[in-house]
Amino acid sequence: MIACSLNQATLGLLDAARLRRMKPSAVLINVSRGPIVEEEALFRALEQRVIGGAVLDTWYRYPTPEEPEPRPSRFSFHELA
Repeated sequence: MIACSLNQATLGLLDAARLRRMKPSAVLINVSRGPIVEEEALFRALEQRVIGGAVLDTWYRYPTPEEPEPRPSRFSFHELA
């Protein structure tokens, strides 16, 4: 489980190399901020079944006045099964 603040030390803390060290049955739980886990690295790890799953209580993209209803990520996590 990831539960830490987002700052310079934690930005991208879990990258592709660290995700590859996890067991294939591991489930990553992020209740912090999205950018603590590299977005593309997480998507690829799930897509390629490097890890067993992820529970995300965070977004990588947040609503703005220009885009009031964005998808939470630029990757299609919702299409992974």
